[in-house]
Amino acid sequence: MIDQFSPQACFRHELVSQTVIRIWEHFVRPAQRRNAWLILGSKWNLLVDTGSGMANLAEYVEPWLRRPLTAVATHTHVDAAGGIADFPDTAMLHEHLEESDRGHVLTRGSLTRSDINGPGRYSHQFAKNFGKDNCVFRPALIKRTLIEGALFNLGNRQFQVIPVPSGGAGSMALYEAARKELFCGALLEQLDAGGPLPHPSNHARAEALGTLAKLSVDTAYLSQGRPISGNLFRKRLLATSQGNLSQQSM
Repeated sequence: MIDQFSPQACFRHELVSQTVIRIWEHFVRPAQRRNAWLILGSKWNLLVDTGSGMANLAEYVEPWLRRPLTAVATHTHVDAAGGIADFPDTAMLHEHLEESDRGHVLTRGSLTRSDINGPGRYSHQFAKNFGKDNCVFRPALIKRTLIEGALFNLGNRQFQVIPVPSGGAGSMALYEAARKELFCGALLEQLDAGGPLPHPSNHARAEALGTLAKLSVDTAYLSQGRPISGNLFRKRLLATSQGNLSQQSM
């Protein structure tokens, strides 16, 4: 079981727009920080990714909530899905969920002391105070399993689920056609990391790039940093595509 830290000590946030709040884990070093995006709708709220679970993100976002909330993880890595167990209404792609007598449960993934003390991810103070036990995913009951084309209707906003095969981590993006906004988790980081990625084959990477390139995007919300423009998003896709082609020709 995880000994969670104070949400106020662990999280920071900024208001990106009147309806979107960017949240990140303050104890993670800047180069390794991952975003959670809180989208406030007129009838429903949506949280895209949930952090590592080291602190209760559900408690942190509660002051903004005037309507029900669904928490969704874009993939199964611990920095995206580690906190999903703290939310009562949850959604993920079916891939990598386990069947149980209660329904679909997320159990895979872990965060160990080697992760914390390892390659410069967490602050020294946080690693020192973490304790001796490993931190692993608390089993999370996933209330809604998603398929391609599934919709999240927030009232004034509607997001479509787009599975993106980028390496077997249940990766997906959420796209709002009306505003041309894309919430894509760590997909770009997974796809354009230097050198061959640990999971995607060249074929899977090319398929993922093709899926993303078909979308008309004005703003992209990534797992790191602030939102980027559609032009910058397309430039990154192009650069990644060229890198993929060069790897295929090697």
